[in-house]
Amino acid sequence: RDGLDDFANLVASSGLDYRVILLSLKGRGRINREGSRRYAICIPPPLAGDDSCGDGPRFFHVDVDIYSTQPVEQVLGTLAQSDGYAEGSSRGGRPWLELLRPEATKSFVFVTDDNSRTCDRPAGARCDPSDPPLTATSLEDFPGGGNPFNGRQLGPGLLTDTYGRLFDGYLVHAIYGWGSESDPEVKCTYGDGTEPPSSGPTYTALVQRTGGVRARICDGPAAWRPFFDAVASSVTDASRIACEVDLPEPPAGERLDVDRVNVALREGDAETRFGRVDDATACADRLGWYYDDPAAPSQVVLCPRTCERVREAVFDGGRLDVQFGCRTIVY
Repeated sequence: RDGLDDFANLVASSGLDYRVILLSLKGRGRINREGSRRYAICIPPPLAGDDSCGDGPRFFHVDVDIYSTQPVEQVLGTLAQSDGYAEGSSRGGRPWLELLRPEATKSFVFVTDDNSRTCDRPAGARCDPSDPPLTATSLEDFPGGGNPFNGRQLGPGLLTDTYGRLFDGYLVHAIYGWGSESDPEVKCTYGDGTEPPSSGPTYTALVQRTGGVRARICDGPAAWRPFFDAVASSVTDASRIACEVDLPEPPAGERLDVDRVNVALREGDAETRFGRVDDATACADRLGWYYDDPAAPSQVVLCPRTCERVREAVFDGGRLDVQFGCRTIVY
């Protein structure tokens, strides 16, 4: 709870336009439908909007009872609101796909002492062969369909065609039970000599696959601040450049000459200038840009292909420049 507020403050200090979406049981503990004690959390202000576990301007709490070996299943199910995971079901929660902004980089943070089960873990796991199997990469590539462990339906993986490019460049971070840098089967050890239920090989695969960061659940409170610091740095580093760039106000007594603006990508010593097109319909596959309002522009808008090109370059150390003074290159 404290870590989330610290994390949000760290991300906010970078100037990013961020959102935090929490999938967990909301409140201060309760008994679930199977009669077992469940652990809930209530995030306080300033991240939350009030003292009653409510949402805030940048914080959204999706009330969902996450089962220890089913986080990936519940992410896919609640994201798609598929049968058995929609709002009101025992493993479901309210829709949160609508909270994800297409232009934003997505980072998933899993907190657990167990593993997200697959059809080969734990040993002897029984999966219905008529359903698609759950694997260590199903968060990305599950085709959608029946949950092989039960009669519920799972939504498709994040990188399938269903979501287009919504999750491009997504990252997985996790604090869980791993104990070895080289052997995903080794568990960490708590201070009292006990071990968590699993080393979390599914999370190891996803963290390594996406280049995320991780920490050991066994390290207790000391692990949390460095972990969230590292996650915040990763979010900042991976954040996407916006496709719309605000034009600055001209100095007093001067005006903006809309025909003397250029947009350029700088990569090391090389510079690529993009030409201006009339509007979005003229973009096609061009590397170009246009004004939001040609008569009274307030933003430079990058064409889709240009935006992707710039994002890739900026991720590798490039820089986008909006230049003033020289006659605009026009397509």
